[in-house]
Amino acid sequence: MPPGLAESLWSRAAAKERRVLAHPFVTGLGEGTLPSAAYHFYLRQDYVFLLEYARVLALAVAAAEDAADMDRLAGLLHVTLHVEMDLHRRTCAQAGISGAALDAEEPAPFTFAYTRHLLAVARAEPLGVIAAALLPCQWGYAVIGRTLADRGGSPVPAYAEWIAAYTSDGYRETARFVWELVDRAGEAMGPSERRRAESAFHASFRYEWMFWDGCWNGERWPAG
Repeated sequence: MPPGLAESLWSRAAAKERRVLAHPFVTGLGEGTLPSAAYHFYLRQDYVFLLEYARVLALAVAAAEDAADMDRLAGLLHVTLHVEMDLHRRTCAQAGISGAALDAEEPAPFTFAYTRHLLAVARAEPLGVIAAALLPCQWGYAVIGRTLADRGGSPVPAYAEWIAAYTSDGYRETARFVWELVDRAGEAMGPSERRRAESAFHASFRYEWMFWDGCWNGERWPAG
């Protein structure tokens, strides 16, 4: 039996996955060597990303044709807005980043580019292509969390908590849902839609690496 679309996409992104897992931001989370300034910049940019990600999920709900998929995606949107965002604000407060600072944060170029890509896909494409675009983030964070946990976690409490969040049963269940959504959609895709799904997936994977790299380097929009 041939592999599903999600497995096919992920297997062809093996080099991208290795590059992400070897990035100094990611390895620094596990080793405890990540500078706090880079982590704080990541937290601020991830907050901006999550706001836009919620809009992408809202569009995905609208694109769903199956009531069960609508329900699961609406649940994911609710969790993003009312659980993950609240957790993110508390994490930032512990790091000394105020709510006002989060609300005033501007997207860095890599954050802007990544979220514009996701929004463009969500506004123009059917659910299967949208899910393929979401997969590098949803499944990728689960892979990073599991990999760092298997390496022994992190000696820095804040980084250890980050790893725990992305190895939790709830997060793994969400990542598995998106994986299975891509697989189910892939079964009904014609050649054109499948090519668009592949393109959206690989673009998102490149943006994932750019996000880690941008946070590591502290890249920002010019002031003023």
